[in-house]
Amino acid sequence: MNGQAEMSSRQVNFEVHCDTSQEVGNLRAIQEVSMCEYNIVFDSIHACPLNTGHGGWSIVATIIFVAAAYLGVGAAINRYQYDLRGIDLVPNLEFWKTVPELVKDGCIFSYVQSKAGAEWAISKYNDYRQPPI
Repeated sequence: MNGQAEMSSRQVNFEVHCDTSQEVGNLRAIQEVSMCEYNIVFDSIHACPLNTGHGGWSIVATIIFVAAAYLGVGAAINRYQYDLRGIDLVPNLEFWKTVPELVKDGCIFSYVQSKAGAEWAISKYNDYRQPPI
């Protein structure tokens, strides 16, 4: 050894295991895998899955219910208050006719902004990787 120390990266891996009896995290083990790599294992209630009921299906059912109520009540108002018929029963029909074009504009805008952001990030990454002159 010539008195110089080599700098190397260190790695720490955390594992948190579900344990409903541990409100506060309990340190189970620290393992030294190699000179610069460690595994730390905890037990905690915070690693346990949440009981959220029916998951995403309740959100889907809520959206369908709200949409049906919106269309049903709006159509009833248009029919009995304004004596409209056919396609004119759809509430806010003029707005719904513009939605596809608005979605298209939003997608184009998002694509252009994302592409510009990616190009900027790539240029910064390439600038970082190039050695200084």
